[in-house]
Amino acid sequence: MGSWHLQNIGSVASNLAELEELDVEEQALLLLRYLVTTNKVQCPANLRGPYMDQFLGSAFPVVDRFRAVDLLLAAPWQYLLQQGWTSSYGNEFVIVTQAGQEVAKTTPGTDQAILRQILPCLKLLHPDLRGYSNYFRTRKYKVAVAAAFERYENKLNEARDGSRKRSVRGAIGGDLVYALYNEKVLKRPYAKLGSTPTKKEALHKAFTGFLSGAIGWIRNPYTHEKHHLPDICAEEALELLFVASYLMHMIDKSKKNR
Repeated sequence: MGSWHLQNIGSVASNLAELEELDVEEQALLLLRYLVTTNKVQCPANLRGPYMDQFLGSAFPVVDRFRAVDLLLAAPWQYLLQQGWTSSYGNEFVIVTQAGQEVAKTTPGTDQAILRQILPCLKLLHPDLRGYSNYFRTRKYKVAVAAAFERYENKLNEARDGSRKRSVRGAIGGDLVYALYNEKVLKRPYAKLGSTPTKKEALHKAFTGFLSGAIGWIRNPYTHEKHHLPDICAEEALELLFVASYLMHMIDKSKKNR
């Protein structure tokens, strides 16, 4: 089968909690992929009744089943109709339109075992990055990395835009890191590190070099030269998102030290 095929909803969301983590569009696309895969005319009564096990999968918790079906047959079911991906067929039955078939077949699946490991980890990231699940569901791993490091750079830009210092306001990219810290718009966290002035200066250089290097080595290539970078897997993308998350937390701590 193609990567878009979906034999049951439980192969993506193994329980109600995982299903509720998806937004309405994502829930609707799961429903659409299921309808196209099974190639049946469907109605709500069918999915609540004899086809429930097939619809959700035998491993889906029994206690969650009716609530899961009610969830999918509310906003997601209506979303498919509104988008023109399904069409009424009398007595609440629907058929998938040609447009819906095309959408379903161009919506990639993903390695569900990996997805179940990745998605819970996103909750551990900086708050600005926790909504990145759709990048992993659609296998846009390099795009996820670019977006995360662009958000990191935007935090630097926000600090710059709040400053009146000319040397800061004219700086961009990696140079902006040095301008922000040298002009003390931001102050390095963990100020007690370094027992001598020489060690403190070394730490300052290491810290600002690390923050600046992330712009040149990760942000710029993943934004401007994705085609020159090798493909990465979900785990590698998550690893880089944690790097971006750490950098963003350092900026937050630097603002608190002002």
